[in-house]
Amino acid sequence: MNSYIISISDAGLPYRTPKIINREKKSIYSLLNSLSLSDRDNSEIPELSFDSLINVLQSEEDWRAYNAAFILGRISFNNDSLNHELLTHLKNIISTEIRSDVKIECAMSLVLKGKKDKGKKVLLNMVNEEGYLENQYKASFYLAQMGDLTGVEKFYKTLNSEIPHYRLMAMRHYIVFEPFNGFIINDTKVDVNKTLLKFLKDSDEMIRSEVPFYLEELGIKDLVKILETIVENDTSTLVKDAARMVIEKVLKDQNNDGQRAKSSKN
Repeated sequence: MNSYIISISDAGLPYRTPKIINREKKSIYSLLNSLSLSDRDNSEIPELSFDSLINVLQSEEDWRAYNAAFILGRISFNNDSLNHELLTHLKNIISTEIRSDVKIECAMSLVLKGKKDKGKKVLLNMVNEEGYLENQYKASFYLAQMGDLTGVEKFYKTLNSEIPHYRLMAMRHYIVFEPFNGFIINDTKVDVNKTLLKFLKDSDEMIRSEVPFYLEELGIKDLVKILETIVENDTSTLVKDAARMVIEKVLKDQNNDGQRAKSSKN
């Protein structure tokens, strides 16, 4: 029997939207299994002890530490003393010299565990620190869930960076600004749908290949028609295949919705 349960909620944060929560719920199983190095189905929860998770958090393998830092804010242990000890570990580790991306995840885990002031202070420091935009955009992403737009300028710089990887990472997280549609932020009127649609014409094919999935997540109107144009005109097989996958999913979902509506009338 596992000593923990998955616990993902809005944590009382005003702009931590259902779409963001749903994303995390979809990804948590694969992250947990990556730490256990398990071959089991990603819909199952692997057996991981408190000590093993804390050890991974302090691991020299950066990707494992990053995953653990994310996970620890989204699970709860079946023991109050362990939950209290977890908070102590998170507070201690953000005071050490660790990689910025791991520190950001630890800070957000503290926020999700109810230690908002402590975690937010770290995130604000990360945003205001001189450094890589790829770290600052993530701190901005988490701050925006709290309604704090301090880091929005850094986020937009990442979104419009000349470096494709930076643009990709910011594009993946731009959904956090959906509740702010219509707001003027950084001298720009926020329109998440319009901005993501523009990325269908990005010069980088990896970015273009991911856009269809985020458009589907947003529920873009006339998405099938938009993506059919991409299939016809884009020069990249990778992008065409991604567009076809999303078209197939949208049509299948529409068919299922139609079937359910028909059944409810009978």
